[in-house]
Amino acid sequence: MECFHAVTDGHGGSVFLCNLTAHYLELKYGIEIPREGLLLDLNQAPAPEELEDSFLKNAAEVAAARREEKSFRLRGTPERRGFRTLTTGIVATQDLLDAAHRYKVTVTAFIAAVMVESIIAMQDARLPRKRQRVAKVTIPIDLRRLFGSRTLRNFSLVLNVGADPRYGDYTLEELCSAIWHQLGAGATRQNMAGMIAANVQPQQIVPLRLAPVFIKNFAMDLVYRRIGERGGSLTISNITGLPLPAVMDPYVTRMEFIIGPQRSYPNNCAILSCGGKTYINMIRNTRESELERRFFSRLVELGIPVDIESNRRSDESCTV
Repeated sequence: MECFHAVTDGHGGSVFLCNLTAHYLELKYGIEIPREGLLLDLNQAPAPEELEDSFLKNAAEVAAARREEKSFRLRGTPERRGFRTLTTGIVATQDLLDAAHRYKVTVTAFIAAVMVESIIAMQDARLPRKRQRVAKVTIPIDLRRLFGSRTLRNFSLVLNVGADPRYGDYTLEELCSAIWHQLGAGATRQNMAGMIAANVQPQQIVPLRLAPVFIKNFAMDLVYRRIGERGGSLTISNITGLPLPAVMDPYVTRMEFIIGPQRSYPNNCAILSCGGKTYINMIRNTRESELERRFFSRLVELGIPVDIESNRRSDESCTV
């Protein structure tokens, strides 16, 4: 299933996909699947909470500042004809959990720290320290738990977290700790309410609401170019797992989550766990594979074996 972010986010898309899959299995195999976890009763009318615009409901009165220092930009040779290279690293979920627990952080914080470490290593190979930029990754935050929302519309925002290599060397333990605390400080109800307000308040400007669509598009494009993706190098989105009824287990062997490259993010990373395995999907629209090689090799150095798959003909599936 492919979904546009203006319609919903990872949670809403997961709910739709799981219900679609369950209904398909019922039609094909004649089984009865209980409506639990993410599964909804398709014979019932949607609850009002599912259709709620939770952004409008939870915006603070004062908007948070948008400006951030520009992060290091990943660049490369563009692929021909819009080709996207997808490299999937398959790891044992327990190995990933054990590694994250050793550093006393979540899997998301651990993966982000290893990614930031890899980005810093890429800069070290190219630039002296004083010419480097802050290395940050963009982490989507599901706001439903913070605000008690049940909406199936888009209700997520992002935080940019990382480290500035110009200040000195970092151990992985230090990066894990820094990113863990940045996520904890940023993903609070109050801070997110301020960030919501920064997005919602421009919608309430009467002249902008009355302006023709081409003017709105121009204004939005201008803001996006100046602010939208300047704070990070790539996105890391982690759907930790999708709870499905046990009756579906024999029919579901694998789940994957992929987010495409963005305007100025030629690389992106999406993570989903299923059946004791975690699938780390790294996508790019450039030819160079340095980031994937550094990232997955570092996981192996940390004691996490990785099976590699790729959609490129020249790349055979292998184990790292």
